[in-house]
Amino acid sequence: MHRQPDGIKLRQTKSRILAEGTRQVAERFRILVAESGFAYKKETVQITVSIGGTIAKIGDGIESLVKRADRLMYSSKESGRNRISIS
Repeated sequence: MHRQPDGIKLRQTKSRILAEGTRQVAERFRILVAESGFAYKKETVQITVSIGGTIAKIGDGIESLVKRADRLMYSSKESGRNRISIS
């Protein structure tokens, strides 16, 4: 049976924990925005937000991070808006 080195397992575990924490923060923000509104010309305007977020991987640069997050944001929008996509 092939075993991964402990360092790789630890990085994968940390990434999952970071992704879950990021997902929780994004979800709270998404709900806050969806439950808020603002007045405009005597009307209440409701807004929503689509969020894409990612965790840096070994070898990532700013360009690859932004590209991945952007792709995830558009995935959220295409899935019906007012959603989050985190990887």
